[in-house]
Amino acid sequence: MESTRYTLIQRVKDPKNGHAWTSFVEAYEGYIDAVLLRVGIGRDEAKDLGQEILLKLWKQLPSFDYQPNRGKFRSWLYQIIRNTA
Repeated sequence: MESTRYTLIQRVKDPKNGHAWTSFVEAYEGYIDAVLLRVGIGRDEAKDLGQEILLKLWKQLPSFDYQPNRGKFRSWLYQIIRNTA
């Protein structure tokens, strides 16, 4: 996966921007699944948890203050995945 696109993060903060959300899901769904499998979640449960995580992200991203100089977006995402798992 390529590095986080700052513009995508900014666009997806608008919950009404369906195109941005679709792009976001396409970009990060595989990463979410990979982390869930890596922490020992089975494939069937990973699909359900993946949907739960995407819902959390959809709710949290509008208030998320992405500052690349303070850390990677995927580090924040990883914590959400681990906490949900």
